[in-house]
Amino acid sequence: MGSFELFELLKEKLGEETARKLIDYIENIKSQVVTTDVLIKLLDLTKSEIISKTEKDKTEILAKIEELKISTDRKIEELRMSFELKIKELDSKIEQYRLETQRDIEKTKSSLIKWMIGLMIAQTTLIISVIAFLSK
Repeated sequence: MGSFELFELLKEKLGEETARKLIDYIENIKSQVVTTDVLIKLLDLTKSEIISKTEKDKTEILAKIEELKISTDRKIEELRMSFELKIKELDSKIEQYRLETQRDIEKTKSSLIKWMIGLMIAQTTLIISVIAFLSK
C-alpha cells in the first residue's frame, strides 16, 4: 500500500490535516530507517576497509621487521668477523711480544752469566793475590 492510498483511508477517519501529518510522520520515519540502513551498510563497509587497511599495514610492518632482522643479522655477522680478525691480530702481536721478551731474557741471562764468570775470575785472582802477598 502506497502513501497516497493510506492517506485516503486515514483522511476519511481522521480528517485531512491529521492524516497529512500522520503520513508526513510515517514518511519521515521511513527516511530515517533508510538512513539507518545506509549507515549500517556504510559502517560495515568502513569496518571492512579498516580491517583490510589493518591487514595491509600488518603485512607491511612484518615485511619491514623481517628486512630489519636480516639487515641486523648481516651487520652482526660483519662485526663478528671484524672482531675475530682483530682478536687474531692481537694474538699475533702478543705472541710476537712474548717471543721478543723471551729473547731479551735469554740475552740478559747470557750477559749476566758472563759478568758472574768475570767477577768470579777477578775475585779468585784477588784472593790468590792476597794469599800470596800475605804468605811472603
